[in-house]
Amino acid sequence: MSVTPALKGIAGVGTMAAVQASTLILSKKLNNNDNNNDTSNKIIDNIIYDLNNQELQNKFPDYSLNILPKMNQLVNVEILFLYLLLNVFIINILINSDYKKYLPNNKIGKLLDFFYFSLYQYMV
Repeated sequence: MSVTPALKGIAGVGTMAAVQASTLILSKKLNNNDNNNDTSNKIIDNIIYDLNNQELQNKFPDYSLNILPKMNQLVNVEILFLYLLLNVFIINILINSDYKKYLPNNKIGKLLDFFYFSLYQYMV
């Protein structure tokens, strides 16, 4: 079956319109303001500045226990740092590995090799 360039263009425009429409519908559905829970967009802020910090300070007014909220904050920041460090090590292992022996010898393998090489140029 022969496919004309016009038909390819129509298919591309139709696919683009479907993706844009589904993105618009899902953004309207997921961004409803009925709930007052704004914490989903502030993940790092919640790790560094705990929302229950004032409650913990009010519960423990004594000297040795009033350090608990600050210790909790430090532990959360340390966990975030270890997570980022682990990601850096994993990326370093992936960059230095011989990835070509795991790729298939077909069009998909060549495409993956092209994407990996183009991303590698920007990382180094």
